[in-house]
Amino acid sequence: MIRWPLPLQLGDSVSLIALASHQKAHQEYYLKQAKKILEGWGLTVFLPDQVMSRHFYFAGSDKQRFEQLEEAWNNRQIKAIFTTRGGYGTARILHTFANLPKVEVPKWIVGYSDYTTLLTFVQQEHHQLVVHGPCLATDTFLHAEESIQNQQLLQELLFAKKPHLSFPIEWIKKGNLQGVMTGGCLSILVTTLATPYEIETENKILFLEDVGEPPYKIDRMLTHLKNAGKFKKILGLVFGDMVGCEGDNQVLWKIIEDLFQDFDFPIVRGVPAGHGLLNTPLMLGANYQVDAKKKLLRLSAN
Repeated sequence: MIRWPLPLQLGDSVSLIALASHQKAHQEYYLKQAKKILEGWGLTVFLPDQVMSRHFYFAGSDKQRFEQLEEAWNNRQIKAIFTTRGGYGTARILHTFANLPKVEVPKWIVGYSDYTTLLTFVQQEHHQLVVHGPCLATDTFLHAEESIQNQQLLQELLFAKKPHLSFPIEWIKKGNLQGVMTGGCLSILVTTLATPYEIETENKILFLEDVGEPPYKIDRMLTHLKNAGKFKKILGLVFGDMVGCEGDNQVLWKIIEDLFQDFDFPIVRGVPAGHGLLNTPLMLGANYQVDAKKKLLRLSAN
């Protein structure tokens, strides 16, 4: 049974950590801006000393980055853990996540892209719901035209006593789609195959998104998952934003239709989540179902 974190309340303490790439030199002030937004939500924000560290292209050494997570994870006052930016680095410390003890009350974990491995680990090993949602010290959360909407959607979700989520979809292959959702960034998920941390897809809806990968690379990664048996017993596929991946005349979707022609599970696309300017938060580990008549993917009762 998946465990849900408690809704955030005014005065709650949260942490903003960096497990992947460091802030770009001209964007270091984004950390203060992100902190200010969370404080505007009525939260008390902890920024670890190491969050400004640098080691090669990482936000500090492997040890420094894990210590940020460990400190926030073990602090009972911290109710939510937010992430700064993606890039690369979480995989370098994935093996250390096993040192995180079971917590009595689950915390909100929010991130995407390179943090896909963290979300998957917490969902599978700690049996708790996680949020595939914005990294906070980024253009899309702070400065894009859609940033206000990204902020509002995330705030509403985390503070809601009973979250309501719905997303427009388009059919690639029709069918009855209902069940628990897992997934994240395709190119990150593929790297976990044949490791102790690979994603569990059996009897799950698999959500996938990515950025900047041409159609043949998406094809290759999906084929890798296919050959690894990850599509044998799934309930369906949901594609989020595939920014810069669709190719001429959206050939990607024709390739996907061709690749999965021998499978009988439903496939949908169009969920505005991932690397697009509008990064709608998804609760991974929660139940979803498609309203076929209204073409909506909705959070359903657990």
